[in-house]
Amino acid sequence: MDHAEEQALEVEALRSIFYDEFSEEAGSEGRAFGLLVRSSEGSGPDGSAASEVRLRVAYTPAYPETPPHLALDGVVGLDEAEAAALLAGLVALADGQIGMAMVFALHAAAVDALDAAVRDQRLRRERELQELQAQLDAEEARARQGTSVTPESFGRWRAGFLREVAADERRIAIERVGLKALQRAEANKGKTTGRALFEKDRSLAKSDAAMMADDDADLVVDANLFVRDDNVNIDDDDDDNNNAVLAGFRDDDD
Repeated sequence: MDHAEEQALEVEALRSIFYDEFSEEAGSEGRAFGLLVRSSEGSGPDGSAASEVRLRVAYTPAYPETPPHLALDGVVGLDEAEAAALLAGLVALADGQIGMAMVFALHAAAVDALDAAVRDQRLRRERELQELQAQLDAEEARARQGTSVTPESFGRWRAGFLREVAADERRIAIERVGLKALQRAEANKGKTTGRALFEKDRSLAKSDAAMMADDDADLVVDANLFVRDDNVNIDDDDDDNNNAVLAGFRDDDD
């Protein structure tokens, strides 16, 4: 078997099949190249493959009667353990393909492995979401169920409720009293009482007293218009003495 010829024929076939996904590299023992491997299932947020790797192949001088050197780089969508398992599977497959061109079969196996990894990841995410949803449903069910009511707990709740109601009623009553007082103050704003007028200007009381004295000269009283009630005690002196304003005026006149 002409190993160099076999290698050249396989490289040309791979270049024609994979085109842009094929890139030739420099090898220490012979020809070397890389193949981009993308998963066929799922896609990333930007529409790219959900998982991909670059399979690097380096021929040995005796290839295909000895397996090539394999490596992975540019790993996307696989963790370290998954990438190691993928490489181990490809190495084992290469050992079983001795004597024939095997790179195309290795690429196909890598695609299948990426697809399987994508499916497993999706199933894990679905299980995690289901478990999370089950936890949320259980918490919601416990929240709806609430706390069991006992006579003791109901009594404590009722006592607290009555205290709150009493406090609200007291607050409302205080607010109403305050509102009424405010309304009365607003209504009386700017008004002056009769007592305040007399205290402010004592001439008003003196003028009224003089007017009453002038009227008394011409005043005629018909006694028949009044009915005597012995139970009523009218004391003019007491009324005058009890009127603090008039008493003040009398002191001024004296």
